[in-house]
Amino acid sequence: PYYPASTVLGSIGTSSFTGEEDGVIVTSLFNLTSTDTVTGVRVYLRSNSVAGGVLAVSIRDTAGLSSSPAIEFPIIVESDLVTLTTADISRGYIDVPIPAILAGSPQDRVLAAGPYYAGVQLFSNTGNNHIRIQDDLSNEAFMPSYTSLVYLPVDGNWYTNGTAMGLAAIFGNPSATSVQVLEANSAKVYPNPFVNEVHWSWISSMPRSLLVVMICKDACLQRAPRSTLNRGYSIIPPLSENCPWPFTAWSFGPSKGQSLPGSW
Repeated sequence: PYYPASTVLGSIGTSSFTGEEDGVIVTSLFNLTSTDTVTGVRVYLRSNSVAGGVLAVSIRDTAGLSSSPAIEFPIIVESDLVTLTTADISRGYIDVPIPAILAGSPQDRVLAAGPYYAGVQLFSNTGNNHIRIQDDLSNEAFMPSYTSLVYLPVDGNWYTNGTAMGLAAIFGNPSATSVQVLEANSAKVYPNPFVNEVHWSWISSMPRSLLVVMICKDACLQRAPRSTLNRGYSIIPPLSENCPWPFTAWSFGPSKGQSLPGSW
């Protein structure tokens, strides 16, 4: 899968193939281990993308992967068309929502466990507003050829271009409060959600406390955080015997202006 912090990057987009400036589809394979509700797709953008280009995202079935030539992987759910802005390009990505109702028709966004493609279709207004999608090349030697596919509308075929295209399915409630909102207060807790390890960074302009709360689906191991300040943390006691560690929390109190990096 695409790794946002990769330093070995390529890109594919509407300027990659002669005569294919509008309608190119780029996909990236992902695998669900359990049933979940998809609510959007994050598209990682190359900085030379041009505002005004148009795109639409989709979740596609992997049916046809073994056929020769490959069939057009059918769309399960999709978004409306979205116009790219300068803010999107500066941010480095755009989150495109997949609505429960599109053009008056309901969409079943609940996906069963299994493999799917996250896809984005790109339109450059006949070459005036090119869009390019990041491609992580760091694991090129280990990625199967079918993990990223590209469809050329004029040519009419699917190709195994790309290594790990910058597309990520979004699950759950996209409007729910996230730890990412802490960035406005000079605090960062990332990634969100996380598996196995979470990191934080905070610079306080005045004495105050930072409370990091980890909520677990099942049970969590009791572990103290690793930080440059090995003091001031507390762990909330267990709430039940059936789920001994439903969540843990740590409270930190750095001095004014003191940086507080760490991880768990």
